[in-house]
Amino acid sequence: FPSHDKLVRKWASENGYVDGDRSIIPTQKDDVHTPESALQIEVQNLSEETEYGPYANISLFVTSTGRHPLKEASLYLNGVLFGTIQNQPCMFRFTPQDIPNLGVENEIRILGTDTVYHTAEKASVLRVRLDG
Repeated sequence: FPSHDKLVRKWASENGYVDGDRSIIPTQKDDVHTPESALQIEVQNLSEETEYGPYANISLFVTSTGRHPLKEASLYLNGVLFGTIQNQPCMFRFTPQDIPNLGVENEIRILGTDTVYHTAEKASVLRVRLDG
């Protein structure tokens, strides 16, 4: 606390805060939030080469790998949140006409979170034939 004024130092002293108190420094290694246990997600049943019609029924399946199970997945269509699923199996259903600002090329983005709050993201392009 050397850079704080006298009132703050007085309050800290009266409330049990001591300069150089090491009791708040972690002493155990975090074995949960490591690169080895990171969440990875995949989106199945979507082909970037396919051109879908505006009324096509699309079902996207989200699968995950990692040390901890997938807790939830959120689907964004052209940057707008379309929905969040918090159960397994994780599947989103929509038709291209449901996409905000529908264009020929549309961004599909899935954001996944596991049970220890690792996050992973997967983006893809959905091509749509606008003439029907």
